[in-house]
Amino acid sequence: MASLQPAVRTAYEECRRLARRHYENFPTASRLVPRDKRDALAAIYAFARYADDVADEPGRGAQAVRLQALAEWRQKLDDCYAGRATHPVFIALHDASQRFDLSREHFENLLRAFESDVRVSRHQNFDSLLSYCTCSANPVGRLVLELFGHRDPELFTLSDKICTALQLTNFWQDVRVDFERDRVYLPLDDLDRFHYSLEDLRAQTADGRWRELMQFECGRTRELFEQGRALPERVTPELRRQLRLTWLGGTEILSRIEAAGYDVFHRRPSLRKRDFLRLYLRARSPFNGIETRDVGFESLSSAGAATREKADEAPRRAESGAATSARDQGRSRRDEGKAPGRDVAGQVQEPLGDGQPVHDRAPALQQLRHVAGAGPGRCPGRAALPGHLARLASRRSPGRRRGCHRRGSGIRQGRTCRQPVPAVPGDRPAAGRRGRAGTPLRGSGDLAA
Repeated sequence: MASLQPAVRTAYEECRRLARRHYENFPTASRLVPRDKRDALAAIYAFARYADDVADEPGRGAQAVRLQALAEWRQKLDDCYAGRATHPVFIALHDASQRFDLSREHFENLLRAFESDVRVSRHQNFDSLLSYCTCSANPVGRLVLELFGHRDPELFTLSDKICTALQLTNFWQDVRVDFERDRVYLPLDDLDRFHYSLEDLRAQTADGRWRELMQFECGRTRELFEQGRALPERVTPELRRQLRLTWLGGTEILSRIEAAGYDVFHRRPSLRKRDFLRLYLRARSPFNGIETRDVGFESLSSAGAATREKADEAPRRAESGAATSARDQGRSRRDEGKAPGRDVAGQVQEPLGDGQPVHDRAPALQQLRHVAGAGPGRCPGRAALPGHLARLASRRSPGRRRGCHRRGSGIRQGRTCRQPVPAVPGDRPAAGRRGRAGTPLRGSGDLAA
């Protein structure tokens, strides 16, 4: 912003003021995105906000007057892309379109939707409503993707699913408000299908017919959300949290409608500040994280079942074999005047495979270390495990062994782990606790972080 001309800077400030005065399910001018893109988002929002107000507010005059105002707004868009912008919104929009190569087509589609709002107040079927959303909602999502350098048709398709779902959610949320403006977005064919009339809508009848109708509409809206759910994880990292929050906000409103028994007549479902905080915390984690973890553990359970059974049986076989071996070794050592080989804890050492002792009796931990590429009895280090597996291994492992730099490493008491400690971001030594050779012992607090 420091390098912008004063007129452009002032124009962006005006767009930000306009954005702060309104709220939409699609959160624009968000602080989750970089400042330069945030200003561009505010310019896009301001363009759409003014045109939407012209189309929505009956107080602005008759149909012809509102269409004329939209025609003038379209002319300003033409001037903007021709480099002749004079209005603050278009001064900012011209700068944003030049810096981020925003397609003019998306702004024109938005204007078509606003003109449709003036001319059309009913939609006969769901296809007509989807066609309207193609111009009213989808261009916003595509502009946001272009703002972050995405022009992949597949990403546009995913974005269209989410934006259409957001638009439909807003329709179901504002049934009463829209009807007061003589606008009905519920498809007339659906009203007939559930035997619900416009007179029932005027009377705000929230009976069984209404609940079945709204359940049907919310159900296919949720399907659209699910069809676009993969989008946040396929875009640039600086946009992911913003899109997750957008998706979560829309689905939360849909859930509020359902939780209210679909009675949107007497109380408009909305989100409060604490809801945004809760959703923001959820938006910090990838959408696919839960599924990925579940799939991972299911795969670990099914593919590693035989390995775990062998791990359960290994200690018993080793104990039986070790007992026999110990007796034989005992006889031999007694002949030599030596005691049987034991560790500090007084337990017989039991070689397995590569000559290393079997220290960890927990099959799941053995399997986790096997997956991480660390053999039995070796200290894998948390860096070798995915984060959620590392936390599980640390929580489930036995108490800290003396002389080892971390929990559950499989190092016997009295023995020193020679493997260097891998650097883990955010890993801090616990104050006042040091290992045998001066190596900081790591507490569990670093894992919780």
